[in-house]
Amino acid sequence: MTTMQAETTQQENALPPGMMTPEELALFADMRARLAPALQAIVDLEGWQHGLTDAEWQILNLILDGHQHKEIAARAGIREKTVKQHVAAIFKKFLVASRAELSAKMFRMVR
Repeated sequence: MTTMQAETTQQENALPPGMMTPEELALFADMRARLAPALQAIVDLEGWQHGLTDAEWQILNLILDGHQHKEIAARAGIREKTVKQHVAAIFKKFLVASRAELSAKMFRMVR
């Protein structure tokens, strides 16, 4: 296989932006399961919410469960555009730029 063919194959197999591989989804699900008790303890602490709204907390939990925007919209009963707005607000409040950064930050917070 030539270099050009290899690059074409990689591009064809690449996921669209924002999509996760099955391995990444499994990692998120595993991380969420391990973090759930600690996250709940943090959430239960009075006043600790990073200024998140109830809707943002719902979206955050669905993100940590590994759900994509379309799935989150269906589960929350809102439009996908609204989900994207909530995700942007969550990223801004946690000072992160991706789901991976968000998960890593949440993990560090509960360690």
